Amino acid sequence: EFKAETGKSIIQYFIDLKIEKAKELLRENDLSIKEISEKLAFDTPNYFSKTFRKLTAFTPTAYRKRNN
Repeated sequence: EFKAETGKSIIQYFIDLKIEKAKELLRENDLSIKEISEKLAFDTPNYFSKTFRKLTAFTPTAYRKRNN
């Protein structure tokens, strides 16, 4: 079973992958939060920001400032 192997549901695993990609995009280019949200198929930029903050303890903007 997937959860037994990873410790996460498939949905959570997929969200984690999207947040890791978001971190990379925030560090490596100047795409807006809206563009990153759309590129990674989040429903809204607000949902993306909320999810990012929940998993990293930073807003996307704060993460970008801290890692550039």
